[in-house]
Amino acid sequence: MQAETAGVLHRPPTFAELPRPGQPPPVLDSGSSDEETEANKFAADLLVSPAYRSELIKLNSWNSRQVRAFADRLGVAPAIVACRLQFELKDYRFGKDLFEKYELVD
Repeated sequence: MQAETAGVLHRPPTFAELPRPGQPPPVLDSGSSDEETEANKFAADLLVSPAYRSELIKLNSWNSRQVRAFADRLGVAPAIVACRLQFELKDYRFGKDLFEKYELVD
């Protein structure tokens, strides 16, 4: 979700592009690899400061209470921490209970 967050600053995603819990995030555009790298870094640093990266990757990703406590300390939603942890670990299986579910209706 990190790159997608920066991409959203340029254009909002379509419904089909929205990430699904437990799945790797989709790529929003076909920008160059330099642009993609820059977007990844921008979004990752914006939501969870690089100063907290070492602490972040030490979290037990399967321990929702630990992830929530870390998110509270940073002042962000638990889903933000879960997404960043998924991105860092390249493991998208955990954190489903940290994502809020919404039903879109016409």
